[in-house]
Amino acid sequence: MNIRAKLYAALSAVTPKTVNWPIVFVFAIYAVVKDAYFGWNLTPKTDAELICDGIGVLVFALALLHKPEPVVINHYNDEPNYDNEDETPCDEASHV
Repeated sequence: MNIRAKLYAALSAVTPKTVNWPIVFVFAIYAVVKDAYFGWNLTPKTDAELICDGIGVLVFALALLHKPEPVVINHYNDEPNYDNEDETPCDEASHV
């Protein structure tokens, strides 16, 4: 299997439901600020710009790899109901 087929297979698994959109939003703002600082060129001209490009690629990859966790809303009292009992937030007064 060539590289193009592997890339197509990897990207076809990414759907809008599996992308973490808040991280994509952070990446977009980061990319605009970085390009405004270093200039709107296609290739990095300095070592610092190359490092910033690498950080941007890492943040974008995290957006594709980290699926958002669903939170179910209980419509009777509008409190979040977490799937895992260990992640349920508690107040400090109940543990005294």
